[in-house]
Amino acid sequence: MLNLRGEYDCSMDAKGRIRLPSSLLKKLGERNEYHFVLNKGFEKHLTLYPIEVWETTVKEFEKLNLYDNDTRQFLRRFHNGATDIEMDDQMRILVPKRLCEFAGLEKEVILNAYGNKIEIWDATEYETMMNGGDTTMAELAQKVLGNRSE
Repeated sequence: MLNLRGEYDCSMDAKGRIRLPSSLLKKLGERNEYHFVLNKGFEKHLTLYPIEVWETTVKEFEKLNLYDNDTRQFLRRFHNGATDIEMDDQMRILVPKRLCEFAGLEKEVILNAYGNKIEIWDATEYETMMNGGDTTMAELAQKVLGNRSE
């Protein structure tokens, strides 16, 4: 099971390639090939799923009721933009132009790794999201964790 963590400042070249940091690759485990699925995130970012994580996530969707319109719409939107990605010999991934446009990616990007996936954010958008809004970390913790019975 993956336990990724950390923020990584990276640059995207003019062709849309991002070199994954070696410290992040170590956390993904030693392999001959790295295969991912890159997809739109829930906010204005992209999510990079190791292929095993993607397949597990999609397998969970098989349990959903396809007769429900909201479920079908969610699945269509979730899969919209999903692209198979492999690294080149320089440990770079190529981000398709359409996905770059969706996330507003330009030169400076932040990789935000947590759990079993990696978010790819435009650096300015990431800073705005992390520092923006009136909700404090304490308020979020109360909202998300405050009702736990343990």
